[in-house]
Amino acid sequence: MFDGEGEINDEELKKPSEKMSDESAFPGLGIKTKPGFVRPNILARTELLPPNEVSRNGEIEDGEKDCTAKNQTPAGEGPPAGAKTLKQRRRDTRKANKSKRQKKQLQQSLGATYWTTHQVESTAKPEQHPVYPAYRGEMCPSGEALHHPAAETLLEYATTGCPAVTGNDWTIDQLEAAVKRGPHQSALDPAAIAQHATELEEKVAKGQAVVHDWNELKKNLPPKLKISPLAMIPHKSRPFRAILDLSFALKLLEIDDTIPSVNETTTRTAPPEAIDQLGHSLPRLVAAVAEADEEDVIFFAKYDLKDGFWRLVAEEDAQYNFAYVMPQQEGTPPRIVIPTSLQMGWGESPGYFCTASETARDVAATFAQTDIGSLG
Repeated sequence: MFDGEGEINDEELKKPSEKMSDESAFPGLGIKTKPGFVRPNILARTELLPPNEVSRNGEIEDGEKDCTAKNQTPAGEGPPAGAKTLKQRRRDTRKANKSKRQKKQLQQSLGATYWTTHQVESTAKPEQHPVYPAYRGEMCPSGEALHHPAAETLLEYATTGCPAVTGNDWTIDQLEAAVKRGPHQSALDPAAIAQHATELEEKVAKGQAVVHDWNELKKNLPPKLKISPLAMIPHKSRPFRAILDLSFALKLLEIDDTIPSVNETTTRTAPPEAIDQLGHSLPRLVAAVAEADEEDVIFFAKYDLKDGFWRLVAEEDAQYNFAYVMPQQEGTPPRIVIPTSLQMGWGESPGYFCTASETARDVAATFAQTDIGSLG
């Protein structure tokens, strides 16, 4: 059996496999198999739930609560003696979640179907709901999305922004050290500096970022200001992709201390249900295809939204948690970039983003089931 990390579960391999033949591998589905076929337990007992329905299955959430409690280390102080590292706590959380998931799989019916679609019970049409002027950012729920179970949550994100609780405020000395550290070395390549400047100009024009001169900003420091290094990573579709390293813990050599990273001190606030299916898509797809009738035509599609995380904004004043030093030529006075949107590199961004994207998937599935011409 494969777990969410793509690893083999040794305990599962030790279990004797039950060999099946003909239609017994997929009972009631009319699918015949060769004698000796073994239907993997994970496919037989994993029920695909509508992505955004609040299942509260305990997965991820319980384990992260333990991590959250231990992550509340004051800025500038190290973890208690004998405490587990963030990597160890995440590993323990994954193991605990895997055990919960397997127990629930064993309790589920073998007759579960993988071809479920979310149905919104309304007669709303896309054009009947305008974009409200109170919305912030580019995530603007309307139409059927306002009848979805996640509608209230999405409206909160669209009007007040996504919460970002990242521990204690940094001192001026810590901020000065972070400014002195500056961007990642990859961001100081001349080509990377030029590309970032172009992209930043676009984001400032869209209201997605603000640039400050550091010498002026430090005269009136925002309380939540934290500065992390920006990296410019080579990318397949463009020369570089900007990623804010929010897992970077800055070492203060002068006083032999470390500033915990933003990810290290973040309290988990994004809905865990939005991403509780990540890592399990492939076995579900295999089972769904095997379950389909031979006459069915199956289409696969993958969509990639440009600057997806940037379409959701942080709560007012929470954006200061995601500041970074602008990559510039050596000798240029430091400038600080304050993005107003969620960042690639923050541990909570996927959960917030998938709350919106999975809702869009549900709405699309609903429209796909309607009669042609009925939405016009």
